[in-house]
Amino acid sequence: MSIEAQSELAEAFVGGVVRCFGLSASVQSNVVDDVIEVSVTGEGLGLLVGPRGATIDALQELTRTAVQHRSDEHTGRIHVDVAGYRARRATALREFAQRIAVEVVETGQSQALEPMSAPDRKIVHDAVHEIAGTATTSEGEDPRRYVVILPAAVEAEQADGEDADDDADDYDGLEDAAGEGAAVDDDVDDEVSDDDDLDDDAEDEAEDADAEDDDADDDADDADDSDPDAAPDAD
Repeated sequence: MSIEAQSELAEAFVGGVVRCFGLSASVQSNVVDDVIEVSVTGEGLGLLVGPRGATIDALQELTRTAVQHRSDEHTGRIHVDVAGYRARRATALREFAQRIAVEVVETGQSQALEPMSAPDRKIVHDAVHEIAGTATTSEGEDPRRYVVILPAAVEAEQADGEDADDDADDYDGLEDAAGEGAAVDDDVDDEVSDDDDLDDDAEDEAEDADAEDDDADDDADDADDSDPDAAPDAD
């Protein structure tokens, strides 16, 4: 199956998911440098993004699996974006990583970031490499693998044979860096402003339904208590 046909399959699958969610959105796919890019645009799409992009990541994985099952050949890489979320997240992550890199140069102290996915780690590596006097390395195992930003001199010492400390707590600024990382996620989620509204609306509807059920039960109980035709006790 050609990559163009795979792109059409991916677009159809994502479109079906959008309809199942009851959302009104446009779904388009393109092939860019052998990568299938599926874009969902519209209003009120926060539900497809989810907290910290959890839902959009799941949607991307499901799309890849669906296309893979239908394709007899190697499946191209598939990227799914919703309302420009990934582009905004990449920008925020780049700015955060470069800000931390500047701090590393100024203080001479390494900083470990919060655990993140492989695509996010690549964004950090690329962004930090643009800052002179810094280097990056990855530590840990997925899904807790994280990036450490360190002065270039420290990297040179490690290359000469010094073992890097495996304990993340030994990296100065670990807690501060992790806190900043969480703040970046919060900022990106805030930009997709419909997320919380959609969740709140769903919760409100569920609570209203429960309240109606309770009222119906109370009415039934009252009817039983006041039934004038109830049979008297036998003597």
